[in-house]
Amino acid sequence: TVLGVELGLAPNYPFANVSVFKNFSPYGTPDGVDSGWGSAIALGWRDLTWHASIHGMIKRRDPGARGDLEAAGVAWGLNPFALSNDVPLTILGELSVGRVDAAGSDRRTTVLAMYHEAWVVIVNGVNARLKYDYGDRDLDLASTSEHRLGFMLDVSVLPGFTIIGGPRLLWAADRDGTQADVMIQTHLWF
Repeated sequence: TVLGVELGLAPNYPFANVSVFKNFSPYGTPDGVDSGWGSAIALGWRDLTWHASIHGMIKRRDPGARGDLEAAGVAWGLNPFALSNDVPLTILGELSVGRVDAAGSDRRTTVLAMYHEAWVVIVNGVNARLKYDYGDRDLDLASTSEHRLGFMLDVSVLPGFTIIGGPRLLWAADRDGTQADVMIQTHLWF
């Protein structure tokens, strides 16, 4: 969680934004630890049928507030639905790689996060989503990867009001078995 300012350019197709922010300390951070500051940038091209972008972030924080971070990544999308109602599909993805201070040590490590998501329009106002997330908190260690598979249904109850919900499965290298949960989220657009 951060508090900051963001400046951007978002005409019809090219977009860019940059932000500078003050980090809030993670829960349980001892008093007197400097949560530091950060900055992020994103730029790309968002078209009706496709998009591509790059992004980056830095954070400067005391080790007790999770330490420094440098990260960069790419994002993409393909929307054949914009070309034909016979293909009601949108595909999204993102890959981010970064360097962070490893928790509880003086070493730096590489982290990775990515997701892939497919949206299918069932009828106007009802979308199905299949999403796969992968993350690794420390690529130098063998037991820090996590996988999450989710199936969500987006229902636009009224214009500007959407309910999203569905089951998710989580399996991680450092845990036994698969964990399941249900996520329910509401969006109010105004």
